[in-house]
Amino acid sequence: MSSPNEFQNELSKLIMSSRLVPNADLHSFRVDGCVPKAVVMPVSERELSELLAEAYRKEWAVVPRGSGHSLKVGNSPLKVDLVVGTTGLEQSIDYSPSDLTVTVGAGTRFHELQSNLAKGGHWLPIDPPLGPVRTIGGILATNLVGPLSFGYGTVRDYLLGLRVVGPDGTVTKNGGRVVKNVTGFDLTKLHIGALGTLGIILEANLKVMPLPKCDKTIFVNFDRWQTGIQTFMLQSLSSYNGQAVELIVGADGDVKGYIRFLGSESSVAARVEEAFKLLTSSVTNPPRIITEKQAMDVWDEIQNFGWGDYSENGDDVIIRIGCSPSKIGSVIKDMFDYCAQNRHPIEIIASPARGVFKCKLKGITSVLAETVTMFRKTTARFGGYAVVELAPVKAKKNIDVWGDPGLGIQLMRRLKEKLDPNGIFNVGRYVEGI
Repeated sequence: MSSPNEFQNELSKLIMSSRLVPNADLHSFRVDGCVPKAVVMPVSERELSELLAEAYRKEWAVVPRGSGHSLKVGNSPLKVDLVVGTTGLEQSIDYSPSDLTVTVGAGTRFHELQSNLAKGGHWLPIDPPLGPVRTIGGILATNLVGPLSFGYGTVRDYLLGLRVVGPDGTVTKNGGRVVKNVTGFDLTKLHIGALGTLGIILEANLKVMPLPKCDKTIFVNFDRWQTGIQTFMLQSLSSYNGQAVELIVGADGDVKGYIRFLGSESSVAARVEEAFKLLTSSVTNPPRIITEKQAMDVWDEIQNFGWGDYSENGDDVIIRIGCSPSKIGSVIKDMFDYCAQNRHPIEIIASPARGVFKCKLKGITSVLAETVTMFRKTTARFGGYAVVELAPVKAKKNIDVWGDPGLGIQLMRRLKEKLDPNGIFNVGRYVEGI
């Protein structure tokens, strides 16, 4: 079956032709430039299971797809035979306000989930890149985080259970809907951040939280990024810290800091007052509370840094770097020095207390391998990592976007061999080609 027509003829024996995307539209579903032989949108779990069972027998390379916004993450695939969509499946939201839990279909859009939760006075306090338009399955599979992860943690912290369909079509359920500690192996978490290499998530059970009554954001200008790092580290260590603390360092050297406080009116007021005391003693320009509209725009910009205006035909590269919070200043300095010496424009968004920052670099696609190698040498000295979060396809061909996975790679390989022995899911896209 070398041609899309032959492949689709084979699939038509398994599934209704209405579930198949026309050949003329396959290009719209490409994965890092790889055009699939077929795209299927099953409408039931039975259809999906039967389809995967056949793919498993014939060793077709399968790429799970939700909204499609996460397909830029990871290495370029070695092979793409079949893209399987999840948004056509029945997507229910079973929300229990009294239990602080929700069961949601993986193809459900995140904004739809949040809207339903808000009616009962709750929310899921995560803010991954392009979160509102992405599906729950894609958010779980990539485990990308935003600024709120400092105060609220990641989606892993709210996961109670999953239903997943494996490569041979078998549906399994791990965890449940009860908020309790897990004993033994927590198999539910295996799929979080695994990029769909172990199975396709069908449904998730999640904890939710009450919506905060108050939401305030402090803005402050710093004359130097070093001052911003030091000041925000001190503020984050305070018992009056905010739920998000971010520093934006522009290509022109302008340094802006933002701290977000959420909670009750009294809690926010007390923490804001203490933050003003600390910040006022550290900067020449007094801090101020910005309007709700300004705050929404700022946090949207930070959340979607590099994602909102990304084009696979452009030349922007986003590199995510992590290290010990105490070393973040040293790592950032090395990055700035390298980019200055090589005349690479660089913008940074840093979360000092999390020990994480993202770099946006322009015009480096031709020397991306060299740049990434240098960044990884620097981060390795400080026990950190450097992951290429976004890069044009032409540049990704010469690099491993993930870097050294460390000692855990052997366990990862064994899990892959156990859960996907024929290696059909997302071939080559995860660490070291898993």
